[in-house]
Amino acid sequence: MNLPLIIPDNQITLLSGDVWIVYVIGIIILILYNVFKEKDEKNQLAEEIASIPQLEIKVTKTKLPEEIKLGPMPSFKVEFKGWVSHPTDPTIKLNLFIKDVYLNDEGEEKLMPVSCPVLPDWTEGTTRFLRITEEINTSPFGHFKEFTHFKFIPIEYLSGPFKGKRKLRFSLIATDVDAQSDWGAFSKDQVSKIRHIASTDIDHTFTEVGFLENFLNREQIENLSIKVALAIAASDGNLDQKELNVIKEWANLSTTKLEEKEAKEKKKKISNFIKEAYVEAKSKKISVSGLIEELNDKAIKEQKYELVDLLLKVVSADDELSKEEDVMLNKIVKKLEIDQKTYNQMKNKTIASVGKIETDDYSSGSDEQLLGLSDEVTNEEKCKELRKLYSKWNGLTNSSNKQTKTRAKEMVKKIATLRSKYNC
Repeated sequence: MNLPLIIPDNQITLLSGDVWIVYVIGIIILILYNVFKEKDEKNQLAEEIASIPQLEIKVTKTKLPEEIKLGPMPSFKVEFKGWVSHPTDPTIKLNLFIKDVYLNDEGEEKLMPVSCPVLPDWTEGTTRFLRITEEINTSPFGHFKEFTHFKFIPIEYLSGPFKGKRKLRFSLIATDVDAQSDWGAFSKDQVSKIRHIASTDIDHTFTEVGFLENFLNREQIENLSIKVALAIAASDGNLDQKELNVIKEWANLSTTKLEEKEAKEKKKKISNFIKEAYVEAKSKKISVSGLIEELNDKAIKEQKYELVDLLLKVVSADDELSKEEDVMLNKIVKKLEIDQKTYNQMKNKTIASVGKIETDDYSSGSDEQLLGLSDEVTNEEKCKELRKLYSKWNGLTNSSNKQTKTRAKEMVKKIATLRSKYNC
């Protein structure tokens, strides 16, 4: 027979006390465990935070990848890693600057921003100086553990202040979203918006004339251009007043932004220079090859195209393109080393508007010269260009302008003859 288990009251109380003691000890152990665990996690977090580097930037020379579809252009590849945190804002702005490092006369290191005349979106807006910005999401602990891609920068889009071998400093500055720079730097009232800074130097050689040295040589470049224009105007043995007026008008454009007194003085100086150069041009004493060599050393591409535009206006001022003018034009363009296709487009506008083209008594190959077909390209490439030209001029045969329509028909005939010659 099973008898009921009877436990005295004093033992029940004791048993209950033991349970509570065990319970309390368990809670204490759990609290201590959590405390040590939290401390350990904090130590791990502190170690992890300590291991994160300050903002770093890496720049390498490479070529644009195929997916950008601009061709394998030489480029700077910019990457970054490290802190991009912001204590309060969920977004931060990365600002990339490139500056030329040089020494002044006292031997002090100075910085001059690199410009980007091709892409206004990559500049400050108030200047042409390069500043590429990118807004990214962040937090008080925002960072990148590994190097992350920022931008590919085609080198030919950049213009340095000086030509030749230079040291370029790439600076990546993380700022508040509303931070604004001017002349490649942040003013005193903007400094408080800067959160992180990284920079690195890289050697690079600029083959084009620097914008600063170009600015210092601007007047000399204008004078060289005037002499070339006078030489081509005199190449057909007849330097007339219409051609001279075009040159004077072009030269005086440089005075439009000057104060009245200063503009008057410069116009007088230009007039005297043109008079002296006119005498040289009439007597065939101007060396065009020497002038072009100087221009290549001092002028930027934009100024070279401005010169070509001037020359086309000069040769068409008398409503006639002579064979001597056309031959000299082609030689000048070749020595200036500008893009042939761009020149052909500019020249076609002149051909369409001029009253007479003197090509019938050219030597063999005159039509090729007129159309800008180089002897250095293959017949296949010539055919490709002739098909484009045929399409262009054939479309102008329906022009409402009688002169343009007549010229278009003449050009279509010439192109058709050449296509037959090259079996196009």
